Amino acid sequence: MLIESLIRRKDGSQVQMTNPDTIYIFAPNSKGHHVAEVTEPSHVERFLKHAGRHYREYAAQDTPVETQRDKAKK
Repeated sequence: MLIESLIRRKDGSQVQMTNPDTIYIFAPNSKGHHVAEVTEPSHVERFLKHAGRHYREYAAQDTPVETQRDKAKK
C-alpha cells in the first residue's frame, strides 16, 4: 500500500520500523507527494494510526496537503 507522509521535508524522510526491521523512504513523486510503498501489514497499521496528522493512505487523485512552505510560495 502506498502511504503518504504529510510531513514534507526538502529531501524526503526516512522512517525505521521494527518487526521486521525495515526503513521506509518517503520521497516526492511526480506530483510532489511524499510517498513510500509499505507492504508489511503491521507497519501499515502503525502508519495509519497517525492518519490525518502525519500519514495517510495515498490515492493519486487526492488533493495534496498544503504545507506552510507551499502557502509561502503563493
